[in-house]
Amino acid sequence: MPRLFRKTLLYVRIRRDAFDIRNVETDQRHRSRSLSGFSSERLLIADFNAAESTLLEAIKALLQPGLLGASPDCILMHPLELISGGVSPVEERVLRELAAAAGARRCEICTGPELTDDQVDACLARYRATLTRACSDPATIDKAVIEYLDKLMSGTIPVPTFVGLPTSMASTASV
Repeated sequence: MPRLFRKTLLYVRIRRDAFDIRNVETDQRHRSRSLSGFSSERLLIADFNAAESTLLEAIKALLQPGLLGASPDCILMHPLELISGGVSPVEERVLRELAAAAGARRCEICTGPELTDDQVDACLARYRATLTRACSDPATIDKAVIEYLDKLMSGTIPVPTFVGLPTSMASTASV
């Protein structure tokens, strides 16, 4: 099946300064370690930019680029270290933003012991079922997606600001 129509599901195990990725469809695996490090003593993802580049590099090595590039449809993020008290809302957002930066349309977050291949398949089978229902019945699309589309169509979503750009560039970039 051409890459354009294939749904790519990835299981990403996160350890200190490393990502272990499995393509659920093809069972290909790739381990990527950050040379500069993205973890600290207290945080699994302390340097977002280093984590993002490491994850993107790993996904490019694992997936064959299609017409729209090498991006997964769904990523199951599974932090395995430095989560003794569970995943905080801030850590959850970091994981979701990493998945979004990798091009994923959907991100699921798993906590607890490392999953077996069968458990990963079962977890992501729910995603496939949800995707199938959403394609066949528009009423099952998430409420958040509908709200976002309403805001987009009404023009109530604010123009993004670019942090870190000189003011002359920021004013032209947001137009």
